[in-house]
Order: sequence, then C-alpha cells, then structure tokens
Amino acid sequence: MDTVNGKRVLIADDEDGVRYLLASYMKDMGYNDIDSVCCGRAVKCLAGIDYDLVVLDISMPGCTGREAAHLLKSFNDRVKVLLITGHAYKDSEFGFPVLPKPFNSEELQAAIEVL
Repeated sequence: MDTVNGKRVLIADDEDGVRYLLASYMKDMGYNDIDSVCCGRAVKCLAGIDYDLVVLDISMPGCTGREAAHLLKSFNDRVKVLLITGHAYKDSEFGFPVLPKPFNSEELQAAIEVL
C-alpha cells in the first residue's frame, strides 16, 4: 500500500462510536491527519479544507452522505469518496462506492485501496 502519511481524511457519521472506530482503523492503516465530524459539520469542513479521502455515512440527520459527496466533488474533483451504510444499497444508486456496515478494518482498507 502507498504511504498515507500526510493524507488528509474526513470521516462523517452521526454515530460517535462509528466515527471513533473508523478513526482507529484509519490510524492503524497509517493515516495521521484525520477529522471526524457529524454531518452538520461535515459540509462546513468540505468547503474549507482540501481532503484526500472522505468517508461518509449515507444516512445522517441534516444531510445525506450522497449530498455531501456531490458537494465535495464540486469543490475538489480529485478527492476519493467512500460511502458507508447500514442499509442495503448499490454503488450504482449513488455514483460512489458503498461499503455496507458492519465492516472490519481489512474490508475498509480493501475498499479504500480500489478508490
């Protein structure tokens, strides 16, 4: 895997436990610049910071991961976006890769590597 040090990551999920777990997985993968927020703050972060990777929950109060992903791409078309969800969706429904919950660190890493 390519070095990930210096890559900026945003994790957006409305569940504290999921954000904490994702941040832990990302640190174990070697990411060291991680922002973890709920959806309301995610959109503000997207407009102000140039992220390399964004992991967004599809279903969050205030905005959806899909809406946030499309907004993000309008700011930075090079950013890698991974949507996560506890519901049954297909990648083709959103135009972005979707990783179903629950997942482990290996599944997350594999999903990121193919972005």
